[in-house]
Amino acid sequence: MKKLYALFMALFLFIGDLACQKYDFNWPMGYIKSTWPTDSLWGISSLNFNTDDGNPTISRSYTLIAELLGTNAPISNKNGDFLFIYDGYQIKDSSGIPMPQGDALSNTQNPIFQNGLVLPMPGDETKYILIHKDYKYIAQDSAIRGYKIFYSIIQYPETGGAGVVVSKRNLVLQDTVCLGKITAVRHANGRDWWMLMKEVKTDRFYTFLIDPQGLHLSHEQHAGNPNEFDDWGPAIFSMDGSKYCAVNTNRISTNTTQVSLFDFDRCSGMLSNYKPFLLPLVTVGCGAAFSPNNRFLYLPLWKSLYQVDLQASNPDTVLIDQWDGFYDTIPGTFYISSTYGAMLNSPDGRIYSVNTNSSTHYVNLIENPNLPAPYCKPRQHAVYMPTLTGAPPNLVDFRLGPVDGSICDSLGINNVPWAWWRYEQDTSNYGTLQFTDLSRYEPTHWQWDFGDGTMSQDTSPVHRFAAPGVYVVCLIVSNAYGADTLCRTINIATVATSNPAALKLSIELYPNPFTDALTIQWDGYLPESAGAELYDATGKKVAEQRLFSGWNTLNLNSLPTGLYACRIVDKGWLLGTYKVLKM
Repeated sequence: MKKLYALFMALFLFIGDLACQKYDFNWPMGYIKSTWPTDSLWGISSLNFNTDDGNPTISRSYTLIAELLGTNAPISNKNGDFLFIYDGYQIKDSSGIPMPQGDALSNTQNPIFQNGLVLPMPGDETKYILIHKDYKYIAQDSAIRGYKIFYSIIQYPETGGAGVVVSKRNLVLQDTVCLGKITAVRHANGRDWWMLMKEVKTDRFYTFLIDPQGLHLSHEQHAGNPNEFDDWGPAIFSMDGSKYCAVNTNRISTNTTQVSLFDFDRCSGMLSNYKPFLLPLVTVGCGAAFSPNNRFLYLPLWKSLYQVDLQASNPDTVLIDQWDGFYDTIPGTFYISSTYGAMLNSPDGRIYSVNTNSSTHYVNLIENPNLPAPYCKPRQHAVYMPTLTGAPPNLVDFRLGPVDGSICDSLGINNVPWAWWRYEQDTSNYGTLQFTDLSRYEPTHWQWDFGDGTMSQDTSPVHRFAAPGVYVVCLIVSNAYGADTLCRTINIATVATSNPAALKLSIELYPNPFTDALTIQWDGYLPESAGAELYDATGKKVAEQRLFSGWNTLNLNSLPTGLYACRIVDKGWLLGTYKVLKM
């Protein structure tokens, strides 16, 4: 009966236009040092979330050359194909070619996070709008401030082809405003966008509307404290758009960072219920992120990570993690701490954090951000990138629908659910998988079919498969407006009982050459007891490590320089042999 219900929901309920909003599925990170353009440290590495298991893959681009030390504003199309990126001065397409009319979009290229943002143009799937700023030095403040806000329009053919800037540097505001802090949230009508910008040294907020006519000032509002800090730090909206948070360091005072938290009305664009938090440190390595369930606010401050429970009667900052002393070793005998910095919510439900004080190969993450500490599982230096990362991308929540039934729900857009999920293999039992629901647009029912005769209606179930095999796992999500289905094929340990030559397994080793750490990344197969074995030129085994699906980082700092053979095996089957060079 359950299968008949699932089939009915999948075939007969309408699937609307809100589905498949993958504008943030590619995250270019890193930057180019022009004096060393071919050095293995420098370049652009990317996280791609458009994968078979819902977990990101990591790759290095050898064609995209962009200075992403501060401003990093990429965009993909709605299907998850990377289109172009704005680096604070110019636009380049996915192959690294400067876009026609896409240069000199700012008066200078300052290393400022959130200095640009790209959004799909409301009402036109062939256009994108870039919001960007000019800056100038204010002598009386002894600081750089924003003073002009522009928008530019990029035309990108829906059927492919090159993009072009068709409308450039349209001025919408000239005033002394905060650094960075360009972010946006979906209007309650499900189509347009809101953007806020605060005037420096006052409590005035400018509220902008992005609609089919472009970016224009909607209204002004006085909210918060006119004496609050106005300096480095991000601004973000919660995943449901109900809250707005701005982080400000104060470089004049030497011991305080201020966090300003507001409620936000997606219908009117108004702020309310101001609440400040003071944190005892000043650093540009700060950030903020809301949990996907909107309960928690995370505040990374260089060596410290704080969590705020917004459902508590009197929310306050709680220290949940501190830097563990880990350094990234950079050739040339210097070391960089792998600490916290700017944060970003990802399509896989995790929160990623990049050290924005200085660049390292490592990215920190919060594994389960919907849970209170310690169950949220902060993981330092969890992801190794092939090149140094300078700044995370500035992206917003593209999968927030209308406020159904509100006075602003006037365009006939409904929250038809969109199915998306990821899975991970248990490290202690190869047949046990954790499924994490990442579906959006307010589903109310979940139906899992694991392909082995069992089903579940939990949102994020744990399931154990009794035997190796190939299983087709499907999730159907639904609500009163419709349903959506996503099926994934999962291969569990079949190599031990079949011909490994027929196994469709993608294996990548990077960086190669490497210095201290080697990452082995694979997908398409969940092993039973796989491992990596390194052999030197004499055939002696010098290192080995257990491997799991996804990315695995091997710390090989103690090995001498030289050429090595890396064998990847599972249950006695050889999956591949690769040559790697340690520098």
